[in-house]
Amino acid sequence: MIGIADATTPGDTAVLANRSEDADLSARRALPPTLTALAVLAFGGSAVAADLESGRGVGDPIPEFYTRVVTGPLMNKSVCYVCRNGTRPVVMVFVRDTSAPVQRLLRNVDILVDRHRGDGLRSFGVYLSAVPSQRDVSRVQTFAFEGRVKMPLVVAPEEVASAGQQNVHSEAAVTVVCYRNRRCEHRMALRADELDVEHLRPVLKRVLEFAEGPTTEAVE
Repeated sequence: MIGIADATTPGDTAVLANRSEDADLSARRALPPTLTALAVLAFGGSAVAADLESGRGVGDPIPEFYTRVVTGPLMNKSVCYVCRNGTRPVVMVFVRDTSAPVQRLLRNVDILVDRHRGDGLRSFGVYLSAVPSQRDVSRVQTFAFEGRVKMPLVVAPEEVASAGQQNVHSEAAVTVVCYRNRRCEHRMALRADELDVEHLRPVLKRVLEFAEGPTTEAVE
């Protein structure tokens, strides 16, 4: 399984979902350093979400879009992160939910990005709102502060989710798009009732494999 870092836990350390399982803790200590911060991979099954086609298709180009940045050094500016990140590998996360599981997901992506920043890996999150308002801005800022989310977050109108833009499914509470050279390599989505550890694990495993690069053998 993948150990998921708790957004409320200090430091760059993963916290296994089943903290009472001594075997899992022992396995985590024995793993090489490259796998200890975000992902602790054991040989167990994970729940698989029902297919939800959300995000640009694999191989499709990622369209540019400008949005208001609400956290990070570019806060209050209109920025196109697709443009800014250029051909780098990027983890782009669309959210319509600001619950604790989403905080944990973004916090774990932060950990991965920190560990692979030297390889060019970047990330950003997009909160989708029908009519973006100051209330949405405050909600996202509180979400980031309480969850210690470091990736830049923006607030965007639902038009960004349209089929002609980022193609985010209307039922998706979270959509994770991994792209490189501005073309989609992976897309994963979860509905609101799938925001649990068992569904987050395979998403994080896929992000981990993407972070390790196209020439790195995938972790089983």
